[in-house]
Amino acid sequence: MKTVRNEICILVQRRNELAKLQKISSEGKAYALPSILVDQDVCRNCYVNKVCSFYSKAMEDQPEKLPTFQAYLDVEKVADQYSLTYFKKWYDIIALEQSAVNVHSSMNLNDRKQVKDEGLKITNVETKDENNGEFIVNLERPYFNGARLNTEIVENSFVNLHTVKSISFTKGLVLKKHLINKKKTGSTPEGQDQDEEDDDDIMGEQGKTEKQKQKDNIYIEPQALGGIDYKEVDWWIEMESFQTFQFNIMRHNLQNLCIAPENQKFRDLIIKQRKPEYNSEEEQEQFKAINDDILEKLNPEQVKAIVKSFNCIDYQMIIGVPGSGKHEVLSRMLLIAKRQKVKILVMAMNNLTIDNLLLRLLELQKQYVNIEKSTFVRVCSNHSQINPKLKDFINPCTQFESQQLLYEFIAGNDIFCASTMSVFNTFFSCIKFDYCILDEASLITEPLSIGPIIMADKFIMIGDYYLLNPIVKNVEAEKKGMSISLFRKLSEKHPMDVVILKKQYRMANDICSLINAIAYKGLIKHGIAVAQGIKNPRKKGCVHKH
Repeated sequence: MKTVRNEICILVQRRNELAKLQKISSEGKAYALPSILVDQDVCRNCYVNKVCSFYSKAMEDQPEKLPTFQAYLDVEKVADQYSLTYFKKWYDIIALEQSAVNVHSSMNLNDRKQVKDEGLKITNVETKDENNGEFIVNLERPYFNGARLNTEIVENSFVNLHTVKSISFTKGLVLKKHLINKKKTGSTPEGQDQDEEDDDDIMGEQGKTEKQKQKDNIYIEPQALGGIDYKEVDWWIEMESFQTFQFNIMRHNLQNLCIAPENQKFRDLIIKQRKPEYNSEEEQEQFKAINDDILEKLNPEQVKAIVKSFNCIDYQMIIGVPGSGKHEVLSRMLLIAKRQKVKILVMAMNNLTIDNLLLRLLELQKQYVNIEKSTFVRVCSNHSQINPKLKDFINPCTQFESQQLLYEFIAGNDIFCASTMSVFNTFFSCIKFDYCILDEASLITEPLSIGPIIMADKFIMIGDYYLLNPIVKNVEAEKKGMSISLFRKLSEKHPMDVVILKKQYRMANDICSLINAIAYKGLIKHGIAVAQGIKNPRKKGCVHKH
């Protein structure tokens, strides 16, 4: 009954909101009920979309006016039949999942945390790529209004640009965010310091984020924006949530995989699921001997995982049960990176996973003082999302004064770490990594995992699909395979090539036996005797209440 009551409350709220707007409309006032289904992007940012049933229906239908629809047509023209079938399958699955996320958001009136900056002026709109419909919007804060620019909106944030009256203009990436400079001005009443304008560049639509030389300015008819002059009104930019932004990344990854000539190898590995290959046994033994000082304290399964990973021709899968030392294995791989003279990209779904891995690497570097340290960069624009202990390693990698400095920066570091949401950072297009490591790969949907993989020659996926799999909201999308990661697909396709870390070093026997029976079918083994200090609360002397 509680669920029914909540649904009724939502319906009543919607009814009251619509009634209020209808009353305003009947009085002839502006900004009452808007036109219906003008365009998906317009409707999505409309101020009444959360009470609009037509909008919810549109989200389910995925109209062809989406900017990504052009990408769909491009793939149809270029891709081979095998790749085209794969692309169409995933394009439809992504649309199903996106519709579920959008409907969920529209049903929950207060579920969205708004991250935005207001009081901005558009000073210029420049063409960037006429073929792709890309353009650059220059924004400035012309006066100090007592508010700082929101620190969560940084370079490579995906944002929506609106008027303060919620008229949608475009969506795209923040290319550059200028620093605030103080200057003395006599325009203020008491002559106090006033902040110089804050400057943002945003790319309309989606595409490359490297700013080129200024091209012809775009003239926008006032009728296109409801009769307003875009330079005469205030604007605000709102950061897209992960739930929305991830779908744009997924489509971008699919398009890149299916049509780029240089990705033929990855089409064979990912779409056709080709079997992994390895260096000879002799080469593997040589690697083990060279790195014996780093491998000596590991168990045979952990050693095998590292040896096979560095001796794979294309890719390696590692399954690790809880407490089996997955991060111990990865951190020692990173410790070896300098010695092997390789560039490694590490990506995961969330920042916490990456931070924990890097903190363990720092601990190991203190233990192995005689080994040359691998240097790493934590690629991130927002410092607040990263562990404070790693603040000295943070670099957004968005601005370099010259190409020479960029190449020197790349040459001076061995490991680059970021979340899977960072694939639009143009820095990653400037370097081809030797290895890509996907941590917690079982949590990453297949389209989202493609982006990091194609940035490197080889990829290593580590995770645990027995316990953790991608979270999917749409039932139909789940049935069609979105809840099965690429990591799981390749592991089940080639089980003899998977390294399984079965020995656990964390759980007490009773807990281990329970989880072993429920999820792992007896796969987990005890690495060492674990202290059995955990008591069953239902044993004698304890009171249990229902």
